Formats: sequence, C-alpha cells, structure tokens
Amino acid sequence: MLHLDRIIIEYGGSPASILAIEGLPHVAHSATETMIPFETHMELLAKVEAELKLRPLGLILATRQFVAHFYPLYLLLTIQPSVSDSLIAFGKNFSTVAEGLNTKIKSSDGCAYLTLDTELDFLQSNIIYEDHAAALLAQLLRWLLGVNFKPSKILLPHSAPKDTIPYHAFFGCPIHFGSDQLAICFDEKYLHQSISATARFARKELSEALKWDRRSNLPAQLRLAIREGLQERKCDLTYIAKLMGMSNRTLQRRLQQVGTRFHWQLDSVRAGQARKLLANHDFRISDISNILAYTDQASFTHSFYRWYGTIPTEWRKMAKSGSTAPMRGR
Repeated sequence: MLHLDRIIIEYGGSPASILAIEGLPHVAHSATETMIPFETHMELLAKVEAELKLRPLGLILATRQFVAHFYPLYLLLTIQPSVSDSLIAFGKNFSTVAEGLNTKIKSSDGCAYLTLDTELDFLQSNIIYEDHAAALLAQLLRWLLGVNFKPSKILLPHSAPKDTIPYHAFFGCPIHFGSDQLAICFDEKYLHQSISATARFARKELSEALKWDRRSNLPAQLRLAIREGLQERKCDLTYIAKLMGMSNRTLQRRLQQVGTRFHWQLDSVRAGQARKLLANHDFRISDISNILAYTDQASFTHSFYRWYGTIPTEWRKMAKSGSTAPMRGR
C-alpha cells in the first residue's frame, strides 16, 4: 500500500472510497507498514487504474516504491565485489521481499539479461505487474551502475498500448512489447563493473536513485515546491507557481497535460505530511492544521476525512492503540 494513497489523491481520487470497493478498512492505508495479501493488492491496483483511468499505473508506482522494496537487501547487494555478484545475490534473496517471484541474470551475444518470472497464476498476463516489475528492475540497475546507465532494451510480455510515450520516457530505451519473457537487456560489460560509489558508500543516496526518472516529472517538481512553500505556511497557486518560475496559467496547463491538477498535488503532500505529524503526539490537531497552511482546523479535519475515511483524532487513537497493525500478506 506504500504511496498508493497519495498517488490516488494526486489524480483526483479518494483512497477511502477505493478501499471500500475492495471491502478493506480505511486503516489499510493509514500506516506505511500496513500490508494486505498480494492478490488483493493487485485487485486493488486494477480498481485504481480503472476508476482513475491511470495508465501505466505500474510505472507510476515504481517511481515511489524502489527504496521501500529493495532497502531490506541494501547491505547484501552493496558488499558484493561486482555488479554480476550483486545481481546473483539479488536473485538468491529476492523471495524475501517478493514471494513467488524469481530473477535470474544470463548473457548471450554480448548482452546481459536480468529476467523475472513468477509462479503465481494471478500475475500471469497482468499488465500492471509486468510494468511495475520491469520498472523496479531497471531502477535497481540504475542504482547499482549509476544514474547515467541506460538499458539497451526492455522486454515486456504484454502487447503495446495505444500510448507508448510514457514507457519510452521512463526507460529511455527501445521497448519490445509482446516478448516471451520479462527482462532488462544491457551491455554485458556492465556485469564486470564494481558497484557505483553512490550505492556502495552513501545510504542516504539510496533515494536519489529515483532522480533519473524524475528529471522531467512535473508533478514531482511541484510536490517539492509545495513542501518548500509549506515551510513558509504558503501553498497558494500563485506562490508555488512563482517558486517554480512560471505563471499560474502555464503551470495549470502543463499539469492538465499530464492528467493532474494543482489542488490534487497539494492534497497529496498535505495527506502525507498529516500522517507524519499526527504520529507525533507533541502536535495538537490545531498545530497540524496551521503547519499545513489550512485556514482553520475544521477545513483540515474535512480534508483528512475525505482522504482516509476517519477524522484526525480517531486516526491518532487507532495508531496509538495498534489498530493499524499489518495484515497478513504483502
């Protein structure tokens, strides 16, 4: 569920409403450690994609979830002498972070292939899963080899969608749709290189591995500007557009072109900040309302209920009592 709630908000949806469709409690998204069964998770993603017409959802998710998925393997991957050794170790231990999935590294005619397959029936021919998995593997290689690494090609089993531009923008290389396997292809010489300094020596740089696919991501740039604005208790369109060096009209037009709106992105940032602030019991609800630049506490409470299906005081009680404990599964 990590980051899914904010993605839903960023595209004009209600996390609480979509969870209700799947019969899940609103607390299913109210803590970063919350887990739901893998199959239910994929069904939920399909509902989100259908409700919000949000495609390709798998790529959008991958930009937020790389660190969360692979951080448990951080030390293991970075102590290896070469990229090849790191990928072999990754394959041997991948099941600890993704049960039912298997990765392998193989070479042919000067090309290396990082492949992924699954024994789970509900993932067969699942486009969201294929996109998400390929994107995460591509980011893994980018992290291990440095931000300037580019794959030679991406192999995806599903057929080509009507709009392939997001795929080419994300991967930065040719995409082969309708392939008989899911794989990232790259020059075999990279296998013999040592792990990039960024990955090996600086843990805090792990999150920076995502920079390569955010360089031209306007919503990500906007969310950063909004966070900066909130430090000054300012988050109106005029102020944020000025921070980004453009007019109100230009910012709104460009956001419309990528399928989102200013107030959706503002909601997303506030929703994430609200949960973090509520976890700190030194902050009163009125304090949080002020920090998030709401005109009054009632407006903040109304927004929080719209996002999470409960009011801030109740969420804080549930979090403190352990009501948001993880459910069994992924």
